[in-house]
Amino acid sequence: MSTIDELINRVREFATERKWRPAKLATEAGLHANTLRSMWDDGWSPNAATLRKLEEIMLPDNDQEDAA
Repeated sequence: MSTIDELINRVREFATERKWRPAKLATEAGLHANTLRSMWDDGWSPNAATLRKLEEIMLPDNDQEDAA
């Protein structure tokens, strides 16, 4: 599995742990709500800028337990 695939899996796990829908995750990352609408699809292939923003909110010092 590539590093990109691992990061995609981490993003999905992050959302699952917080019970965040794709729109909530996108909003928290500063993305448009529709950006992650297909994040659960097997063929989801986010661009580098999207992955950078998602990775940024997953950093430990950005730990947000808001499950809204």
